[in-house]
Amino acid sequence: MNKKIGERRELSHEEIVELFRGHAPDIVYPDGFNEDDFNNLPEKIEETISFFQEQQEIYNYLDFEQDEYSNKMDNIRLNKLMFFAQAWYLVRYNTPLFEGLFEQTSEGPVHHQVYNVLKPYGNNDIDVGFPYEPSVYSDNEITTLGDVMEYYGKLDTPRLIELSNEEGMPWYGSNGAVISNDEIKEYFKEKPHLPGDVAFRNYFQIYS
Repeated sequence: MNKKIGERRELSHEEIVELFRGHAPDIVYPDGFNEDDFNNLPEKIEETISFFQEQQEIYNYLDFEQDEYSNKMDNIRLNKLMFFAQAWYLVRYNTPLFEGLFEQTSEGPVHHQVYNVLKPYGNNDIDVGFPYEPSVYSDNEITTLGDVMEYYGKLDTPRLIELSNEEGMPWYGSNGAVISNDEIKEYFKEKPHLPGDVAFRNYFQIYS
């Protein structure tokens, strides 16, 4: 889709999903993917996966900011975004955004359950269907998810790995160790805070 020079207009969440759905291929699950295991994930986790997948696909499709957001949403990238969403929600509201714990790997923290369910995708794009369901989230939750996508979504996956796996982090070098929510919160609350004035809205502005 080529952008046209003109006035920016706002597309609702429903419009942008319908626009993209017409161009999206049918879902083909990889060998070894267990749809029942995915469907048995807690609802908030399922929707968070769908949220990040949807936003990445839409950004890539619309070629936002001259490919600034053009990154494939593989298992590691998804887990990095989920990790930062959990971290900043813990800092902001002292409670986790979703269930489950992260564990340390050579590529930094991953959500144990999510990472294993999506492992059959390997390094390929994850496609588990969309759209996400906004009604599942509170205003604070959807704002935090949007802030994380706005801030970290601009970075490529190797950079996200670096930011989640830096020397000095309590979990650095402890492959296989389970990372508690308290560890995550205590570490990130001492860091420069995620910009909180990024008001996430359920629409994007495109040229029309």
